[in-house]
Amino acid sequence: MSKLTKMLEYAYAGNSERSRMANTESFKTIVLDTIPRDRRELLMSDGMETDTLLQEEVYNTIVEGSKPVQCVRNVFPIIKTDTYQIRITKESGNLGKAVDVAEGAAIPIDTETFSTVDLSIKKIGCRPIITNELIEDGLWDMVEFELMRAGQKLEHKLNYDVINEATDKTTYAAITNVDAGANTTPGNVLEAIKDILDYDYIPTDMIMTPFAENKIISSNNLLQAHMAGSDAALRNYDIGRVFGLKLHRLSVDGWTTGTYKWNSGNDTAHDVHALVCDSSYCMIGMRRDITVEQYDDPIHDLVGLSATMRYGVKTVQPEKACLIEH
Repeated sequence: MSKLTKMLEYAYAGNSERSRMANTESFKTIVLDTIPRDRRELLMSDGMETDTLLQEEVYNTIVEGSKPVQCVRNVFPIIKTDTYQIRITKESGNLGKAVDVAEGAAIPIDTETFSTVDLSIKKIGCRPIITNELIEDGLWDMVEFELMRAGQKLEHKLNYDVINEATDKTTYAAITNVDAGANTTPGNVLEAIKDILDYDYIPTDMIMTPFAENKIISSNNLLQAHMAGSDAALRNYDIGRVFGLKLHRLSVDGWTTGTYKWNSGNDTAHDVHALVCDSSYCMIGMRRDITVEQYDDPIHDLVGLSATMRYGVKTVQPEKACLIEH
């Protein structure tokens, strides 16, 4: 049993059962040894800390559930904000450069063009499917499963919103694109890198659909190069970096409408299989990360518990990205 399930069982038990549980080796190892001594003593004496500790562990479980599907937050910068909108100033076109200045002369105003974009914050949320029957029957493992799945759903939605904004070439015409045809090869990746370098920006990351990842890993040349020095690609499904890019796998469905769509299939023109970019290409505005709401009672409020986030995303510099598409 996990720490959460042990604490749920402890909170739901009567006084005599709590005393028995507190003296078991498993409860000591999984729960008591993981909390500070002063809080442990309160928990053992009269259970005053049960509510707080359980609330913390419910939150930790939801966050833990989100980790396996985290992707875009590991690529793009997250801007903390305490308002509903962020105004971002950006440079248009190629990377600017400094100018020669004579000694004692005034430094001229930059001639590059600047503009602003607004990043708006929205709210998302979900409710774990926890029923009264799960609580009544003490099915704590199922409660934990539902809490972890709620974290996955929140992170999945963040990935969905960010990748669809990041691949919206219809809105951001300056995003370049490489036609990979019915395949995605290391050569396509090199071409995408070149397109970004032409703007004097340096790509750092590549987000791939499972389709693109499969094609790139199974490329004979790439496999042979890895096998010459390492068998990690074959044994661990891990190819590390490719041409200096950090690789990220992302499987989400794309827009239901629109021309450019993040899609692991190979059915329609402009299905986007991979995104090569400088990490500052997009920005995520985070008003509030994963939060647990409507949770006072340590047991019975689990039925009405909800988990939410408030964030927004905006493409800032379209020239810093290239789409590899069908």
